[in-house]
Amino acid sequence: MKSDVPLKIDHFVIVVTDLDQAISNFTELGFNVERGGINGPTHNAIIFFKNQIYIELIATRSRFSRIIFRGLFLLGVFHFLDFIRPSLYWRFACWLGGAQGLRDWSIKSDDIDEFCSLPKCKEANISQKHFFSRERPDGEILNWFLAGPSDRNLPFLIQDITDHSLRIPLKSNCDHPNKVECVSAIILNRDKVLKHRFKFLHYLALDESADEVLALDGVHIRVSSDKSAPMMALEFLSDGGVIGELPKVLTAGASLRII
Repeated sequence: MKSDVPLKIDHFVIVVTDLDQAISNFTELGFNVERGGINGPTHNAIIFFKNQIYIELIATRSRFSRIIFRGLFLLGVFHFLDFIRPSLYWRFACWLGGAQGLRDWSIKSDDIDEFCSLPKCKEANISQKHFFSRERPDGEILNWFLAGPSDRNLPFLIQDITDHSLRIPLKSNCDHPNKVECVSAIILNRDKVLKHRFKFLHYLALDESADEVLALDGVHIRVSSDKSAPMMALEFLSDGGVIGELPKVLTAGASLRII
């Protein structure tokens, strides 16, 4: 089964409580980390890879904001508001109120409206697109649209308004000291994420007859049957650097492995 609109993995989201500390930690792990800028109550940093996929480290700009988001999340306010008035914003509010770690991922579409109108996507109950923007440290303003399915186990969608190269600079420093070249695999927990495997495959236009090894945009998607495994983990391909599991004390709890 082929998608009517080609899909590409755009980025992965790691939520952290202290952005400066996260930048220091990932730099210690051998990654080049660039400050991304400010978006409302949040600020972020970016780790770019040669295939133009990136990791976003995101945090609230103040400890007080983190406390507020955390309290509302623990009280179930965001889930209640999402129930009575579904919105993409509650998904992101849950990022900021939930635990640190690898929390989400995004796929890029050149036409969100067309993608969401496809018969296979209507069943996913995808939200209307929303406008977002971010100011880079150099003052450049980036604009994009986001949309997402009601099932938060499915990745959300992103479409650039400003030039794609402004958000993902082609001259970004992808030659990491740890020799990591790209994200090579996503490992999803069967029980936590793929309870409804058909919906997942249908949404991403993946082959329904495929075995447990799938691929999207050149990145393998593997399924873990280990109930204790995290919701999502990543593997990186290295060009001769140190390999192995990265210490979670430095990755904000995210399960990351270099192979």
